[in-house]
Amino acid sequence: MYPLLVEDLAGKNNMRLYFVLYHEATLVNLFEVFFYYNHCIESGAEKMLEVADYVARKLTRLHDPSYDFRSCDLHTQKPLNDTEAVKDYAAQLSSRSPLDELKQHYLEIELRICISCVSLT
Repeated sequence: MYPLLVEDLAGKNNMRLYFVLYHEATLVNLFEVFFYYNHCIESGAEKMLEVADYVARKLTRLHDPSYDFRSCDLHTQKPLNDTEAVKDYAAQLSSRSPLDELKQHYLEIELRICISCVSLT
């Protein structure tokens, strides 16, 4: 759904686009919790094939060179101790376009979804 909406809504309604990504991450997290119990997996029957297909696509996305997950700075950012570093970072954030901001959110959430799919296997 996200790739279909991003071009039309970027800059107009970024929060709605972010929520589309966030809801997918929430569902994958729920799958992690539910799949801890065997009876949940058994009751899924043939729908588990679709879940397995989804997980396989996300796992292959981890190796796809078009997704540059290395650019995600989830927790690797250096602490901003001096005022120049803070000003530079603020200028960098303010110069981003809405599409750049959404791309960064997309990469961060997609990486988290892919990592969660590793635990689903």
